[in-house]
Amino acid sequence: MFELSQTQKELQSTARGFAKKEIAPRAAEIDRTEKYPWENVELLTKQGFMGMTIPVEYGGPGMSYLDVVL
Repeated sequence: MFELSQTQKELQSTARGFAKKEIAPRAAEIDRTEKYPWENVELLTKQGFMGMTIPVEYGGPGMSYLDVVL
């Protein structure tokens, strides 16, 4: 077993808060209509959750796959 770093714990907390505030309120409507949630993709992009594993040398944050799944 391992422990998350402080940065990973902060990322997890940020993602959890974002999901509760922005994603959860729309979930039932998205499920009901079966419409692709482009608004969520835009919000995730603005929050920096898209492209997290893009290497720094290509302009990304260079995060690990573990960071992504948190």
